[in-house]
Amino acid sequence: MASSLQPLITILEGILDPHQTRWIVDENNPQLQSLLDKATSLQKLLDSKSSLTKLDSRIREVAHQAEDIIESHMVHHMLSGSNCVIFTLSTPDLQQVIRDLDSVMEQAEKLVENKILPSKSSSAAVGIDSAIEQLKLADKKTPSSSSSSSVVVGIDGDLMQLKDRLKYGEDMFLNGPNKFTFSNPRRVSFHTKFQSEVINDSAESMSLTRSVLYIDFRSAEFPSGAFFAARLLRVLDLDMRTHRFPTEILELVNLRFLRVNLDNSGTIHIVSMPKGITRLWNLQTLIAPLFHVNEPAELWKLSELSNLELFDIRLLKDEEMNYSVLKKLEKISIRMGVQLIEEATSWDGFLKSIPNIKKLSINDRDRTTSTAIDLSHLHKLENLTCHYMTSTSSPDVWGTLCALQKLEELEIWQCSFERKEETCEEEWELADGDEFPSLQVINLKILSAKLYATL
Repeated sequence: MASSLQPLITILEGILDPHQTRWIVDENNPQLQSLLDKATSLQKLLDSKSSLTKLDSRIREVAHQAEDIIESHMVHHMLSGSNCVIFTLSTPDLQQVIRDLDSVMEQAEKLVENKILPSKSSSAAVGIDSAIEQLKLADKKTPSSSSSSSVVVGIDGDLMQLKDRLKYGEDMFLNGPNKFTFSNPRRVSFHTKFQSEVINDSAESMSLTRSVLYIDFRSAEFPSGAFFAARLLRVLDLDMRTHRFPTEILELVNLRFLRVNLDNSGTIHIVSMPKGITRLWNLQTLIAPLFHVNEPAELWKLSELSNLELFDIRLLKDEEMNYSVLKKLEKISIRMGVQLIEEATSWDGFLKSIPNIKKLSINDRDRTTSTAIDLSHLHKLENLTCHYMTSTSSPDVWGTLCALQKLEELEIWQCSFERKEETCEEEWELADGDEFPSLQVINLKILSAKLYATL
């Protein structure tokens, strides 16, 4: 099962990345690099040989053991509050994991080279046959975390697996009055009928949990007891009836995926996200459609962020935002659009901080003055929505948009793009050679410009 090794490989690559600034790993670098090399080599071997299913359970066990050791240390350091810390691991812990991985690699190579003899005349052959039989027995006893056709890699795999289990009705846990026994403690779901006190009773079973999915969780009280135990959690998908952002989530510093959806019983109630989101160093996806951020500058400290969905973002002046370049951010879905406060004079700092963005929504409704906007360097932009934009900076609106070679969807709603010298509404016309090479959908609403000549 090559996919079992991918989360471990991803973790190690992140720690050893020479460009990262969070971990100082010189002391353990040789061992960590050795572990990464062995895991990568084993993954390549498994990818090329589908006949090694006998080793699935053992590989999964060793990979999980390595993840637990490394991520436990990562979480411990992150909770210390330092932005850059020395990453230290107990040498015996790493050595044991490396020995276990070596053992699995040796067994895999012997299987590939077909060195397992049918005759049991030699003690070596007997030992190998015995080991394989034990592996088969372990496979039968160990509950499968997914169907045989599933390929589960990392966070998205965790989440999709949870949803697949719910869809097909597979029993994810056994429950008695006020207690849980999970069939797979690394992936857990809770349903409508479970209250927070019942979930808190399950805390002891959640110390190694990586993914939790809530469905219509009725309690307004966040089950902090259970989540204090689940310190290694990577995925949290939460549907909850509450009017606040559970601050306990900010202690789950190992999170990669966070979705918080509020059930307001049919009414829309926008909630503020508290200060402190920067504690979630590893966060890659943040989906909170009914939240706005009081401290927008904090979002630009989440260097791993790739997908962001909120109710709104109000950008401050560049010096207050203190933008850093979010190279991994590809999607910004904001219900009200990204907005500038009146005092902020330019979009430049924001746009330059997201060079690889693919989906973007901009809303300038609250501003009374026009502002410059230059999208020309967003070469990967595929989906653009502009609401209430008033710009006098662009001499050629369509030419600027045509320069976005990968733009597939464009929505312009109640915008006014005029040249400074124009005294009346501008008729937008495409110049010779201008074209939208990738555009598939265009949606124009309530415009002050005369567009008919361009259509």
